[in-house]
Amino acid sequence: VSCAAALFDGKQTSMELRRYEVPAKYKQRWSDWEIRAFVVASLTLQVILITLAPNRKRRPSRRIRFLIWSCYLLADAVANFALGHLADNQSGSGQTNTTSSAGFERASTSHKGAGFGGGGGGGGGGSFNSNVLAFWAPFLLLHLGGPDTITAFSLEDNELWLRHLMGLGFQLVASGYVLLRSLPHNTLLAPTLVMLLVGSIKYIERTYSLYLGSADGFRDSIIGAPDPGPMYFKLMEEYKSKRAAGLDTRIEIVHENQLRFGNATISPAADGDHSTPSHVGENLDVQAMEDQSRKLDIQDMLDAHRFFIIFRSIVADLILSFHERKESREYFLKLSAAKAFKVISVELNFLYDGLYTKALVVHRGWGYALRATCSAGIAASFLMFFFFGKVGFHHVDVWITYALLFGAVALDFLGLVMLLLSDWTVVSLGDNHLCRRLVPLARLNRKRWSEVISQLDLIRFCLHDVGQEKDWCLRWGRAYLEILGQRLCFQETMEEVIYSHRMKLDKELMKLIFEELKLKSEDAKDLKTTKQLIKCRGRHVLLNHRVIMKKSDDDPLWRSVEVEFDECVLLWHIATDLCYYQHIEDEKGRGNSAGQGDTARGDGDGGSPATDYCKLSKELSEYMLYLLVMQPVLTSTMAGIGLIRYRDTCEEARLVFQTSSEKLEWEDACKMLLSVTTEAAKPSDVKGDRSKSVLFDACILAKRLMKMEANAAAEAKGGEGEEHAQEKEKIIEGAYVKAAGDFKKDGGELEPEEMWKVIAKVWVEMLSYAACHCRGIAHARKLSTGGELLNLVWFLMAHLGLGKQFRTETGQARAKLVFDK
Repeated sequence: VSCAAALFDGKQTSMELRRYEVPAKYKQRWSDWEIRAFVVASLTLQVILITLAPNRKRRPSRRIRFLIWSCYLLADAVANFALGHLADNQSGSGQTNTTSSAGFERASTSHKGAGFGGGGGGGGGGSFNSNVLAFWAPFLLLHLGGPDTITAFSLEDNELWLRHLMGLGFQLVASGYVLLRSLPHNTLLAPTLVMLLVGSIKYIERTYSLYLGSADGFRDSIIGAPDPGPMYFKLMEEYKSKRAAGLDTRIEIVHENQLRFGNATISPAADGDHSTPSHVGENLDVQAMEDQSRKLDIQDMLDAHRFFIIFRSIVADLILSFHERKESREYFLKLSAAKAFKVISVELNFLYDGLYTKALVVHRGWGYALRATCSAGIAASFLMFFFFGKVGFHHVDVWITYALLFGAVALDFLGLVMLLLSDWTVVSLGDNHLCRRLVPLARLNRKRWSEVISQLDLIRFCLHDVGQEKDWCLRWGRAYLEILGQRLCFQETMEEVIYSHRMKLDKELMKLIFEELKLKSEDAKDLKTTKQLIKCRGRHVLLNHRVIMKKSDDDPLWRSVEVEFDECVLLWHIATDLCYYQHIEDEKGRGNSAGQGDTARGDGDGGSPATDYCKLSKELSEYMLYLLVMQPVLTSTMAGIGLIRYRDTCEEARLVFQTSSEKLEWEDACKMLLSVTTEAAKPSDVKGDRSKSVLFDACILAKRLMKMEANAAAEAKGGEGEEHAQEKEKIIEGAYVKAAGDFKKDGGELEPEEMWKVIAKVWVEMLSYAACHCRGIAHARKLSTGGELLNLVWFLMAHLGLGKQFRTETGQARAKLVFDK
């Protein structure tokens, strides 16, 4: 009985399911149009990729990246799916050619004068002609080769080059199978074979590009032949034989650096003032700077490519020689800030093209030959199909085939235009008449990266607490988004979108960074000094400006630049915010309206020198916090427990702000923090070391910055003081540190301009520390998302000789035997 009941229930369930079954006519309609839809979709995705992919290196928009990412993944999936269905349709058609031919003969008879011979009645799909399917297969292979503008969405895609190589074999077999099933009556055999060759070339180009962009391929393309050095064994044998013969023999050794350069030292050319200006606003003709930034000429492009070939090795953590260091230093010390950043952006654009596009394959002698072959093949296939082979084809299939051919021609033409107007072509042609004619079209001064910096303010972030919102809609909406972000594991992404913002990179900030790096480069006379300078996170600036005289753990200033990097960033970020608030209040007290809201965030044209440095300090402070919190991969080698410390600090700030019964604005929050008494006991003594919050340590640092003293009776007489000089020598270990003289001679408090100058330069030093301590591969990853200022600073520091990649100082030695007869 139970078995019968079970059978009855099963039949009843089956009958109920049949009610929801898709009708047969819709299944047949989908079967008729399935392959056509996927072929057209594959072409559409290629058009989107070739037009949008170049934008991702210039725009950090998440929407653009998401669209490119979606199309990149779908392009391969759709093409593979369509090619598989083509093969399945051919294998399942049985006597394909006979049946199809008879069917199309009947269709042709009933549709005489219908243009293309018609197909199954009406506008439907009906059976496919095997010749059409065989002709479509190479186009899908062409689409799998992808456009020239993108081969890899991320660096990890390059590591899958071997999988793509295997895929190439499988797809060639599938395309060949589809072609074989259409024989021997294939009227489109000639154009099909030509397109099969073109598709194979495109797929091979992409696979080889992926290999060249992979870690192994990139490193192998850089590393030259092994260098065993001079033959030591042969020299010693000859020395031994001369001594055995009774000759007075000695060995004289001359190092390569002495052969090339003697004992000359690098002295920067007098191309403008290389010393730090009295303030950023002075000696800075913004219009002249803008004019100079447009003067990127052909020679600059050639120099940029030459340095790219040399310095691309730092991405693979390879070393450079003293000769390359000296050559690049001499070149960049002559440039203005605008020109230097332009040249660096061109070099990074070459690096992006090499890692994420087909540039390294296309811009070669045989690459140009393959491109000409593909263009000729596509044109020949188009002409052959136009003049032959359309009789007996369904008119929809004919239009789709024309769309594929027109699409292939258009994509090839667009790729050719991009090829001719690329930086690589300018470099290949060199400085000749043809290249000069091409320069206006190539737009050498176009934007090559996003040229924006992201900003994140800790205090403003903490003020966005749920309890601070008066509007219940905003309060519950934010709470819902936070819960949703936690559940779906994208809370950090949501916080970045909501709480951070972007601003255009300030030209004065570029000048400040470049001038500080040039001064540090001039101090770095040897590798030992260089290694010490790049380890500094603010102490070089504090010593240079005589703000601190010696090591003292009781001094908040000294302690703030000796702690871990993430703690250093948090301390100085909050302290900069508090000092910035005090600066606004002081400006209000003087009747200066330059302090409110937007000007505080750098949206106004500041007046005083203090305001200029204040604005730049604020921008760098918020940028460094953004990198620490939202881009930890760029600071992972030194951040340590940075995110934990950041969250603990934010939580303590929220608890403090929640004690207020009123909604707090940013100014109110800063005032509340500064009003806390911190003299009675240290925060660490009260809280212990379990919590990693540095909120009130930063308040102590801010108060110390506001009361910075020049600290030296000896300085009032114009000297550094013996103790101070010894401390500098101990810390910098022999580096020549220029005495800036930016202090008040009476030993009193620093002027606001000097205080903000010190803060701005400390932030530049922290930025340079983060740049050179981040691995090259992490910098390379950011190039595909619009780039970061940090990437340019990293590459610029390497060109100025400030980096860990310089390991050779004397070069190869030349030894010779000297003996008296």
